[in-house]
Amino acid sequence: MDSLPLSPNGKVDLQSLRVGVHRATFRPTRRLVQPRSHTERWLAGLWSQYLNYKDVSAEDDFFAMGGDSLTAVSLVNRINKQRNASLKVQTLFRHSVLRELAAQVDAARQDDSRLIKLNTCTAGRAVFCWPGLGGSPMNLRALGALISERPLLGVQAWGINAAEEPFANINSMARADIDQILHVQPHGPYTLWGYSFGARVAFEVAWQLEQAGHVVDRLVLLCPGNPMIEGATSATQRTTSFSDEIYLRILYSVFAGTIRGEQAEQCLREVHDEGSFVAFMAASMPRLESNVVRRIVRIVERTFQFEYTFEELAGRKLNAQVAIIKATGDDYSFLDAYPNYSAVTPYVRTLKGDHYSLLVDDVDELVQAIGAIELDAPQDVKRISDDPPTPSDEAVLVIS
Repeated sequence: MDSLPLSPNGKVDLQSLRVGVHRATFRPTRRLVQPRSHTERWLAGLWSQYLNYKDVSAEDDFFAMGGDSLTAVSLVNRINKQRNASLKVQTLFRHSVLRELAAQVDAARQDDSRLIKLNTCTAGRAVFCWPGLGGSPMNLRALGALISERPLLGVQAWGINAAEEPFANINSMARADIDQILHVQPHGPYTLWGYSFGARVAFEVAWQLEQAGHVVDRLVLLCPGNPMIEGATSATQRTTSFSDEIYLRILYSVFAGTIRGEQAEQCLREVHDEGSFVAFMAASMPRLESNVVRRIVRIVERTFQFEYTFEELAGRKLNAQVAIIKATGDDYSFLDAYPNYSAVTPYVRTLKGDHYSLLVDDVDELVQAIGAIELDAPQDVKRISDDPPTPSDEAVLVIS
């Protein structure tokens, strides 16, 4: 490579480096099949534009060739504009090979399911997993690739596609997601995972399922607290003001995968409202269209404020076994203010990776921790942690 790709904070971007190395080693051995139909050739042109490479094969996989969830939303947006279509982004997630996607475009099929398969396993009962702010489960692909024992289904947020209005509260969001789950698995027990903001949704889904008489055997909450921001004072209530450093850094991280770095500092200096943020991100990520940035911002604006009141959380006690896997450097989560959320003492563990690296560079550590839950966390487990107790961990100890 002529140079190493850098992340917004100036460090080597390992994910982009993997993509580059993969392309370099994959291209000489991959089968180059010329696109044949008009739609395949037209789509190959867009594909080349968004992924910045030539000689697109009809058998190329969008994500294997470097695509990500944000680029996918932009590509689908462009397809719909040029074809006057209503293709949904989950169609690309499910049919990521160019030839397959072209067939979906030609057939103009509607794909209403928001459950995205994240691994190739077909045996066993599925695990349902919610992503963080922004709502795209494709950010969980590295995790899914290492889960081989059970199918892993990511739950895509409502609002990513054009003409979808994000839900007004977490209760209605959970009810809609339960409808998706019951469609593919009418009866429990259910295993639910949630990452970051998705941990709040997974918790609410677990409670609503139990209230409806279903059994949830395990709820795994991955990094349920926001990353702690040095020098910023945590407000008692979340705000979505662009003058709030916490909110702006978190919003920036949805696109950049980090809250730090020179570009993050530039964002803080230059952004003062939604319009300036959209312009900043569109300039920083040229393949990301402004209307796509705005759509994702609207999802984050709505969901960032989804918090339980004390009365709501006090009324929610789960029978499911709860496991909490924390990232190093994370702030307290929504559960830390109320320790009686589980009838069974939770399993708690803090990992060495941070809030963002656990889905990328340290995903092996996360997978090992998830695997240890099945082996080391029986119903009477008290507490397992690699670090000294924090006030929130002590609160967990007094349960039951």
